[in-house]
Amino acid sequence: MTVAYSKSFDYWIPDRPLPTDNRSEQVLDLSVTQLLSPKRMVQFTYSALQSDGFLAQPTDTLVTAGAVTLYAQYPDNRKGSAFAVRLITLLNEPTSLHLFYRYYRDDWHIQSDTVNIELYRDVSRSVLLGARYRYYRQSEAYFAKDLNAYTPSDALIAVNYRMYAFHSNMVGAWRSSNPSRSFLRTL
Repeated sequence: MTVAYSKSFDYWIPDRPLPTDNRSEQVLDLSVTQLLSPKRMVQFTYSALQSDGFLAQPTDTLVTAGAVTLYAQYPDNRKGSAFAVRLITLLNEPTSLHLFYRYYRDDWHIQSDTVNIELYRDVSRSVLLGARYRYYRQSEAYFAKDLNAYTPSDALIAVNYRMYAFHSNMVGAWRSSNPSRSFLRTL
């Protein structure tokens, strides 16, 4: 079992007044890894997240049709949690398959699913080839609305695309010459 805790303290020095000039974030990860066989392992992870302070980026702006500049403004706290499972299996001596799923939700009503599939192949003791497919889907924050609908009287303004519903697909391949990157030798 692994327990990890991190806390960050950010301080803004903006060129405009902010409700507060700081942000703190805390993350607690609890993880359990189990070998299922000499060629297969599974890992379960639970994460709890909490953020407080000015949570938008001070530079995120929106210029309305009337040429009014609005700045991003989010609630001043956020709590979320995530559950993840990872399965790694050795397909044959130089090739391993990594499957990953993560579910996330928070009190801003954002929910997301991430599916990641990776294939690694040791070509030699110092060369690793990899291929990856990742799918991501999320819902929007409760305060997000059409960008053209915001007015100066809105208390919360979502400018960043991460506050809106979207899904994405990513495909990738790589070659590594670092022998420590070999996931096969870590099983």
